[in-house]
Amino acid sequence: MYYSGLNKVIRDLEEKKFYDVALLFLSAKGYPDLVIVDGTGDGGRDVASKWEHIRIQLSVRRDWDKKINNEAKLALDKGAKHFIYVTNRRIKDHERDQFLQNGFQYKDRVEITIYDLAAISTSLNRLRSKGGIKYQAGGFQLSADVKDRIKLSRDDFERARTKDLDDLAKNFNLNRSDAESLVRISLEILARKETFDGDAPYTVQLQEFIVKHGFQRKRMKLYEA
Repeated sequence: MYYSGLNKVIRDLEEKKFYDVALLFLSAKGYPDLVIVDGTGDGGRDVASKWEHIRIQLSVRRDWDKKINNEAKLALDKGAKHFIYVTNRRIKDHERDQFLQNGFQYKDRVEITIYDLAAISTSLNRLRSKGGIKYQAGGFQLSADVKDRIKLSRDDFERARTKDLDDLAKNFNLNRSDAESLVRISLEILARKETFDGDAPYTVQLQEFIVKHGFQRKRMKLYEA
């Protein structure tokens, strides 16, 4: 009952208030240091993040498929490899699947994640039922416990990432930029549960990186790192 009510509330929110809810949702997902960027008033807003390899767009547009293609092109032009689209529209599974299969114009060039009304409502409802969301000063906010757990997770991730970067730079004589590129590609492969040998887009990027730096004989050692 609460889920259907929350679903309707989010769907009917005024545009700027939806953006606040969308930021709350993304923060709960663990995306760091989010800031809404002023836009052109076309039914969407960019969100800046410390993660430069992603681009985030919040949108209330009905023509979500056209909007995704337009924004994915901008992501590609800006060098972002992953585009995240958050909408207050309900996108049915078969509509999403058909679009990703036949309508998305940047397949294999830009990775895309779509969070629709159902995904937002489900996530916030779970947080609320566990006390992870509190109502304060006229709006919903993450509880202190959830904020602390997210911060700890981010800190652990950053420490592990820094150690990986330092080890790669030392053991493979890579500069910081190349080490960061290698870590980013590897994380994308692991997140998709893909293998390091194959023909998926990020696996191909990894193989190109190996050839470019002459690591063919060090391939297995690099995988283990």
